[in-house]
This record gives sequence, C-alpha cells and structure tokens, in this order.
Amino acid sequence: MVSTQALSELHFTLIRKGGQSRGEAARIISDWLGSCEVRGVTEEVIRSACTLAELHRLQTHDAIILCSIAGHADVLLSEDMQDGFTWNGVRVVNPFTDRSLVPMPS
Repeated sequence: MVSTQALSELHFTLIRKGGQSRGEAARIISDWLGSCEVRGVTEEVIRSACTLAELHRLQTHDAIILCSIAGHADVLLSEDMQDGFTWNGVRVVNPFTDRSLVPMPS
C-alpha cells in the first residue's frame, strides 16, 4: 500500500536527488501505481494530518502519509518519522535501523 503523498515525494526525489529524467521518474511511479493499493489524500486526511502534525510535532507531509494509510495498514516504513511511533494502529518502522522489524511479504 502506498499513499499518493509518498508517490509525489518519490517522484520529486527521483528527479532532484536521483538524477532521473522526468520520463523515467514517471515510469517508476507508474510501476508503483500498478503494483500497490494506492491511498489517496482526501479532505478528511488533510484535516486529520494537520491535527496529527500539531499534536505530535510531525512534518505535515509525513502526517498526511500516516493518516492516509491509518485503518488500512499496521506498519509504515519511513526513515523520516520516529522509529516506533504508533498512531491509530500504525507503527512507524525505519527500515534502515533494524531490518528484522520490517514485515516481509509472504
């Protein structure tokens, strides 16, 4: 599962930091769109994310990702958010700190 916010950030990062062309970045995003359930950003997600960001001092874009998957996923892989932070049934796991915590697909 992936949030539209995360895909937007990935597209930006592929171009700006990854040196990919816009066409290649679009192809990569298209691959993600074809292989994952995509959770969109709705008015409700934005409202919840603003509150979440304020209450827990999160970056707004991180809160949007978390709010968009809440109720649909148990784990959020993120290197930006606090490892172990749990909100609304979703636990944040930094895949670069302890890979044994990362759930592997069966």
